[in-house]
Amino acid sequence: MLGGEERIYHGHQGLRDLVDDLRGAFAETHSKYSEIRDLGDRTIGIGRLRAVGKESGAEIESPICTIAEWKNGKATSVRTWLDPEEARKAAGLRE
Repeated sequence: MLGGEERIYHGHQGLRDLVDDLRGAFAETHSKYSEIRDLGDRTIGIGRLRAVGKESGAEIESPICTIAEWKNGKATSVRTWLDPEEARKAAGLRE
């Protein structure tokens, strides 16, 4: 969820749409994950996001957390949060 609005992208075309949406909103984006934890058939990445607005030039920096579900070595679902606590709860983690 970015910008307070949840949007769900599906499949290969969904990934292309996500990238197009990000390119439309931001001149640049950088995410760096300082921690990646193996949860069996899922992983959680915890890090920081930095972006520059395409129109405004405003810079933002925020926590970012991503949970990916895996099957046969391929990601089948990827969800991202800007609130680490929400992501940890979704992953069933307490810390």
